[in-house]
Amino acid sequence: MTNDHQESETFEEIWIFGGSYATKTGRRWHRWIRPDDEEVYFDSKGSYVVGCTYRVRLSCPGPDDLRMHGRGRYEPEAREVSLELCEQLQAQHRAAETAIQRKQLERKLKAEDPLADVLGRLADIAVAVPPMQRDGFAALVLRTVYRAYFQPPKN
Repeated sequence: MTNDHQESETFEEIWIFGGSYATKTGRRWHRWIRPDDEEVYFDSKGSYVVGCTYRVRLSCPGPDDLRMHGRGRYEPEAREVSLELCEQLQAQHRAAETAIQRKQLERKLKAEDPLADVLGRLADIAVAVPPMQRDGFAALVLRTVYRAYFQPPKN
C-alpha cells in the first residue's frame, strides 16, 4: 500500500464491505475492498451489509499503517458492485461465519467436558468414603461401569 496522503491527514474512500473473515483460531475480522481492489481487514465493529458500499474515514500514520476512524457510512450509489462479486462475497462471508461458529462451539464443548465433571464428582465422593471401605467403593464403581459398557440395556 502506498501512502499518498500526509501522515496525520484524514481522508475518505468508498469501500465495499466484504463480510466476515475468520482466522484459523476463529477470530472474526471485517474484510473491506478498497477502490484499487486491495483487500484490507479490520477488527469487527459495527453491522454492515455484504456487497454494499460505504464511505470510510481513514488516515495513514506510517507506511503500511492504514487506520479507519469511526464506522463506515452507507453510500448505496457511490460505487458500482457487480452481482458476481456480491455473490462471491456472500459465499465467503457465510463460510467464514460457519467456521467462526464451529470454533466457538468447539471451545464451548472443550470447556464443558461432561466426563471431567462426572469424574470430579466421583472423586469428591471417594474422598468422603472411609479408608476401610475405599476398595469396596472402587470395585462398585468399576462393576457399574463394566456392566453398563459390556451388557446391552434391558428393554
